[in-house]
Amino acid sequence: MSMNHNNIRIVMLLALLLLIPARIAQCDTLTLTSGDHLTGTLLNISEGTLSFRTTLAGRIFVPTQEVTQLSTSSFVVVALKDDQLIPGRIATQNNRIVIITPNNDARIALNLEDVASVATTPASEIKGTEKSNTIQGSIATGYKWRDGTKDASGPVTEITLDAQLKKIEIEASAEFEYTQDADSFGRFFDAEVRLQPNNEASIKPQAILEFERDRNQALDLRTDITLGANTTLLEGKKQRIDGFAGVGVSFEEYDSDDLRKDQNNLPLPPPGESSVSDQDLNLNLAVRYSRQWVHQSTIEKELIVRPSLSDSGDLRAELKSRLLMPLPLGMQLQLNLDLKYDNQSPYKDIDNWNTSFGASMRFDF
Repeated sequence: MSMNHNNIRIVMLLALLLLIPARIAQCDTLTLTSGDHLTGTLLNISEGTLSFRTTLAGRIFVPTQEVTQLSTSSFVVVALKDDQLIPGRIATQNNRIVIITPNNDARIALNLEDVASVATTPASEIKGTEKSNTIQGSIATGYKWRDGTKDASGPVTEITLDAQLKKIEIEASAEFEYTQDADSFGRFFDAEVRLQPNNEASIKPQAILEFERDRNQALDLRTDITLGANTTLLEGKKQRIDGFAGVGVSFEEYDSDDLRKDQNNLPLPPPGESSVSDQDLNLNLAVRYSRQWVHQSTIEKELIVRPSLSDSGDLRAELKSRLLMPLPLGMQLQLNLDLKYDNQSPYKDIDNWNTSFGASMRFDF
């Protein structure tokens, strides 16, 4: 496979991730007394606590007295402690939080401490309204260090998108890396697209499409297609655990030419005999844990295990850890630690264990 062909494929994969057909609308916004301005989705207000899901960073919990501004992009129903129900959009006007009624004919002042609960409202239940599509995302740039068959380091950029459409949710991410050691942009590449219904079902079917390149492991391209279901296993005030189970098929292309240039001591196949293709049927089992930490920081961990159904003993596993810490001007410090195990390489001298650590500045939009 030529380098030009590979570059074209990367561009096509990026286009697949970014060209999501959706009408973009303003997402929910939250401003705190500390001056922090957050974007995401309002989940609930109850017992003096506001629950808010920041863009792809998990759920946070904020005392209502620390909220200075709040706006929602879609209609909600606010239940007050006196049993009154008020439908409409929450907005902040003239430094006051109000509810704008569905027909836009009234603005009702809202004291968040008087709220018993907040529920999203289907568009069909509010006359003259339509459920909005929203897209949220983030861009993170930083540096990554890798430890494996060949150590590597270099600048990295990660792009994430989360589209909430009428009937479907789409999560997409792509990571691009420049490897200083090899003076190469195409040595590593990761991308993922997840699709699931946008409803309140406790168990949701989910389709996952993944692409991976790691030429330091002689992996030229791996494509994973997985079908399964996910559910929330545990949800508390400051933490959440989700589970996923599915079956997937993998298409793998290996090429040791680039690795041979760097690691002359490895007994890799000679040029012209280095390309290997493989397919695999596997289980995909995953558990994702998120927790709000001190000062509105978020900790996320995800364990993914893929035992092969085609070849007994073959296994891929990955433990991902991420810490997000808020910074001024709407920025966040993102720290990533990934530990991977993969014994499916056709080359005996490739390390099964790989570790990477990254530090980035992240901006949500």
